[in-house]
Amino acid sequence: MEQFAAGFGSYERLCALAETANSTVFLIRKQKRLYVEKIIEKASMNYEGYKELIHLRHPNIADVYQVLENEREVYVFQQYISGRTLAEMLLQKGLFSMEEMLDYTIQICDAIAFLHKQNPPLIHRDIKPSNIMYTEHKEIKLVDLGTIRSFKDHAPKDTVCLGTPEYAAPEQFGYAQTDNRSDIYAIGILCYQFLTGKEIIKGRSLSEQIAENRETIPKIFSRVLLRCCAFDPKNRFASMPQLLMELRRIQLIYKRKGGTLWGRILYATPGFRTDTLWKQIIAVFGYLLMALWFLLMITTPGHNPIAIFNRYFVPLIFWALATNFLDVWQYIPFFQKNIVTRILLIILFFVCDILISAWSLLL
Repeated sequence: MEQFAAGFGSYERLCALAETANSTVFLIRKQKRLYVEKIIEKASMNYEGYKELIHLRHPNIADVYQVLENEREVYVFQQYISGRTLAEMLLQKGLFSMEEMLDYTIQICDAIAFLHKQNPPLIHRDIKPSNIMYTEHKEIKLVDLGTIRSFKDHAPKDTVCLGTPEYAAPEQFGYAQTDNRSDIYAIGILCYQFLTGKEIIKGRSLSEQIAENRETIPKIFSRVLLRCCAFDPKNRFASMPQLLMELRRIQLIYKRKGGTLWGRILYATPGFRTDTLWKQIIAVFGYLLMALWFLLMITTPGHNPIAIFNRYFVPLIFWALATNFLDVWQYIPFFQKNIVTRILLIILFFVCDILISAWSLLL
């Protein structure tokens, strides 16, 4: 049936792809090219996100070309994606391998990080397997984008609570305004489902649920899940790029060492957590300098408790702070602010140590 939409032009409706209580999705053709047309009831409030995406393009987000509306309905014209949803793939396979989970999740996080980078940041609020397509070209595409909202400074909570309860962060139920950490929470829920084929049971300890599925959730990844799904947003990853960095480190271990003990040692050793040559060279020189410093400290005269602590423990503390060993920064106030703050705090620690060393020699 021939149709016309102002700003989009003439097109032909081929068939209905999906239908819900508040929307209908059609496959349409315009000038021999396929598109998707979504007709959404205005009362559902599930369409504002599409308006934000008309002028944005990302390889892992389905393009939005036009959004039109009348008194009752909204018409969204979007890129047609050929493939299957991750929900369909999970139903068929049961669960994903660690390698598959990392591949899919990194692409999802890359798309969400792009949304968070906008000014103001765009929060997805409904990340779930049925909203994510896996294309014929082995690419991830986010396709259902109506719940996206702009982050508003000083807003106490979201105006409208949207999203799927199973994947929604606690603050989405009216406790506070959603922000980038709300999407990080959903990513944690998603990863758990990818690796187990099951949804997290809310109200039960996540640690217990991870322990029950330790055959499919490696210990190296359980810490990531717990941090993503922390009840308090302050205890989650501070940003999507921070989570992405962690996921890529773990992916590198599985690509190089298959998650072996040696791979985990490299993962925990600053400077060798990536394949970046210049970082590895700097790390080697850094460890040599630290070894020299440690030798100087243990040969420093003095037998009082301060001197002993300074000799044996301060070098290790300094190394942990300087390299973020085992993510110690997340437990120290101000260390997650920015790199300048971290450098100043480390320098302050170093200066204090020198002063304490000098004082201990006088005792």
